[in-house]
Amino acid sequence: EDMNGNGIIEILSFDALPTAFFRNDTTRPELDYFELDMDSPATLTLVFFETVDYQSVDVRKISLQSKFNATFDTDSHSLTGGEVAALDSTHVIIQLEQLDVHVLKYLYIGLTNSTTWLSLTENALRDQNTQPVVPLLNGVTAKPV
Repeated sequence: EDMNGNGIIEILSFDALPTAFFRNDTTRPELDYFELDMDSPATLTLVFFETVDYQSVDVRKISLQSKFNATFDTDSHSLTGGEVAALDSTHVIIQLEQLDVHVLKYLYIGLTNSTTWLSLTENALRDQNTQPVVPLLNGVTAKPV
């Protein structure tokens, strides 16, 4: 029954009906915000406006920066790895490698809100329809925490 108490008529697979109209998903996933927790175990949480495919995440395409326009090598660090939580969701949770945590602390990245920026390439991840993420570019669209 539906919520009004009406009976539901089953449609068997061999009687399936075609759609009258279908529009494919062409919207690229876009980062809404992110959170960085440097306590052990250190995690980076990326929050998107739509569900993304956790298996498509390439952590090495994500960089953390100390400022919007990271002009020197000491202003940013590209992650070398990490464990991505096995869940397709709007939230991607990455447990950072200990080496990355040490480098970030050494470079004073992620110590305060003002020293925590994120950039990523369009190859960092994809949505459920294989659309690449909207990139966040150093000095152009890098995102603060």
